Amino acid sequence: MNTSLNKGIVLGSLTRTASASSEGTKNFDSVGPLGDLPITVAGTRGVNLQFPNNTLYTDLVVHDDFGHCELTNLMVERVEAWDVERSSLVQQCEFMAQDLKKERENTIAEKRKVFEEREKVIKEKERADKEKKRVEEVKEEVGNLKEEKSSLEIKLKEAKDSVQIKVNDVFIEYRDSD
Repeated sequence: MNTSLNKGIVLGSLTRTASASSEGTKNFDSVGPLGDLPITVAGTRGVNLQFPNNTLYTDLVVHDDFGHCELTNLMVERVEAWDVERSSLVQQCEFMAQDLKKERENTIAEKRKVFEEREKVIKEKERADKEKKRVEEVKEEVGNLKEEKSSLEIKLKEAKDSVQIKVNDVFIEYRDSD
C-alpha cells in the first residue's frame, strides 16, 4: 500500500547519533511528532528512513547539521527487512532452544548423578547401620558370655572348695581311723 503526500511536508526534527552529512548508515534516536522510535538512515539525500513498525519513509532531505529534515514522499508498506528480521529471530530462537535443550540435558545428567550419589550414600548408611547393629549384638553376646564365665568361675571355685573340703574330710576320717 503506497500513500503519496505533497512534496516538502515537514514531519518534525530527528535527534541523531551519527553525522547526517557523511556516507553510510545513520542512526537516529527519536523523531519529533512521530514519537520516540529508533530509525536507520542510509546516505544523506534520497534515502530510506525505516521505522520498526514497518513504515518506510523515502527521500529524506537533511536541512542542517542539527538533523532537522523533511520527507518528500511517504510510503507505508510491508518491507522485506521484516522477513529478514523475523527469520533472524526464528534462527535466534532455534539457537536458544538448542542451548536450553543442552542445558536441560546437562541438568538432568547432573540430577541423575546427584540421585545416584544419594542412593549410594543411603546404601552405605544402611550398611553402616547394619554393621553397627551387629556390633551392638556382638557386644551384648560378649557381655552375656562374660557374665556366664564369671558365674561358671564362681561355681568352679565353689566346686573346688567343696571337693577340697570332701578330700580333707576323707583325709581326716582316714587319719582318725588309724
